[in-house]
Amino acid sequence: DYEGYESLFSQYMMEAIEIEMTKRGYTKSANPDIFLNFNAFVQDKTKVTQTPSSGMGMGYPYGGGGYYGYRGGAYGAWGGYGYGTETRVSQYTEGTFNIDIIDANKQQLVWEAVGVGKITDKFRENLRQKVMEGVPEFFSLYPFVAGNPNPVTPEK
Repeated sequence: DYEGYESLFSQYMMEAIEIEMTKRGYTKSANPDIFLNFNAFVQDKTKVTQTPSSGMGMGYPYGGGGYYGYRGGAYGAWGGYGYGTETRVSQYTEGTFNIDIIDANKQQLVWEAVGVGKITDKFRENLRQKVMEGVPEFFSLYPFVAGNPNPVTPEK
């Protein structure tokens, strides 16, 4: 985001992260114990796949009677086979997203979640919903709650 401007994505992320942190007993503070950072990177990609392919053709012999009964009969080939590769090129948009939690006193990374996936038109059209579904999945792996320095097993 640019200074003084928050994208819809950033607004949705902050909303979803705040919900998850509140569930774990954390509150916003002017003097925090942890910092939270999130980042998203979107990149157009091209995927090239090659698969073997084969083909078979069939022909039928045709012939005639010739001159006065001479040189008559069937001529021709019955078939053939061909082999090669089929190449497919597809273009897509890939998004990489990460959430970092940093110990404010030690200035050290405590936890990180990273996700990579295709960004489809459906994802873009339902951005808020996708963020509100995705962030809890990340945080389901976060092993800490406020006031307890020891990891705990996340509830399922």
